Amino acid sequence: MKKRISIIALIITIIIVCGLSGINSMAAVPRVMLSDYKLSSEKIYPGDTFKLTFTLKNTSKVAVSNIKVTVSTEDGSILPDGNAGTIYIDKIDKERESVQEISLKAGAALEEKSYKLNIKTEYEGSYSAPYEVTDSVYIPIALKQDVMISDLYIAEEEIRLGDNIEILATVNNTGASTLYNVTATVSGSNISKQQSYVGNIMPGKSGQVDIITKTTALYMKTRNDNTMVITYEDREGNRYEEKMRITSGGEEGTINVQEVNYADIIEVKKDDRNPNRGKKIGYILIGVGAAVIIAAAVIARRRKKKQILDEF
Repeated sequence: MKKRISIIALIITIIIVCGLSGINSMAAVPRVMLSDYKLSSEKIYPGDTFKLTFTLKNTSKVAVSNIKVTVSTEDGSILPDGNAGTIYIDKIDKERESVQEISLKAGAALEEKSYKLNIKTEYEGSYSAPYEVTDSVYIPIALKQDVMISDLYIAEEEIRLGDNIEILATVNNTGASTLYNVTATVSGSNISKQQSYVGNIMPGKSGQVDIITKTTALYMKTRNDNTMVITYEDREGNRYEEKMRITSGGEEGTINVQEVNYADIIEVKKDDRNPNRGKKIGYILIGVGAAVIIAAAVIARRRKKKQILDEF
């Protein structure tokens, strides 16, 4: 009898232990996860302060409580701004969400890349059992791009209608990021549209623009707007542009294109009617000079001969 009671007690104990183990194993599975996040700025630059808004979801069938959230990076590249980087949440009911926000600051010397940000969540489940889960988000850091156009000028001094003119400029990368696929385009009311590829320009470096275009209209006080547009891209392929007016011999944006001087062309043609005329005149003058020299020599010989005869 005692043996039978012992066996029954053993079976009951096993059932209870297995049941508790099942409950604990169910609770041991992390049920809180990061379901969404967003940044307050599309572009985050070194030294910027920004906000991270994120959503924690309790996917389990029981509520979780005493939730502590810690936001940090392993290398300290992004730090909390004005707080300790921790958030306390009293409770998240089963299958519910909690939206949180934290202010962060990017380091001043960061490179142009994405930085890993860890979101560590510590909480309690059933029977106050402690659990922990870590999710990660990536914060893209961009470097500021800045362009300055300098030394923009036209090589020719006198510009006539229909002339080919050379337009030169310098594109200076005054920002901290590389300028990709830099292209220069000139167009306007006095010139035809032309384009020139410059290439990539590293920070602190310059690229040269040299474009040959054609004058298409005369200078008019009421209609002059000639420009050079510099387009470039960032690392993600986003396009930007910088514009500057082309000026030569007048107000900004003006190219002083004048009419062709046909009088000069007519004079040149007149001079070219008898191309051998100058040569003929030169030959005549040479012949006259030679004749004068010969005559002088003959006269001098006769005088010398007469002087000799008189002496005898």
